[in-house]
Amino acid sequence: MVEIKQGNYTHNIKEILINQYAEVENYPYGFVLKTKKRYSIEQNKKGCRVIEQTLNPKTNQWNKPKKSTYSPIKKL
Repeated sequence: MVEIKQGNYTHNIKEILINQYAEVENYPYGFVLKTKKRYSIEQNKKGCRVIEQTLNPKTNQWNKPKKSTYSPIKKL
């Protein structure tokens, strides 16, 4: 299990494989809307980092991916 902390939200995702996505339903998008959020792990010679994307509920297209800095992932 992998724990991803973001602000006040903590997501426990059972397993994320390299270059595959894990999706979270009912993620807050603004004040009223809910959407999907997906996580993946990118690995290269520098190490691993988490990539996050949210689905824009108005256009149904994935927003630009947000990439974290390279750091170890906390396993539970």
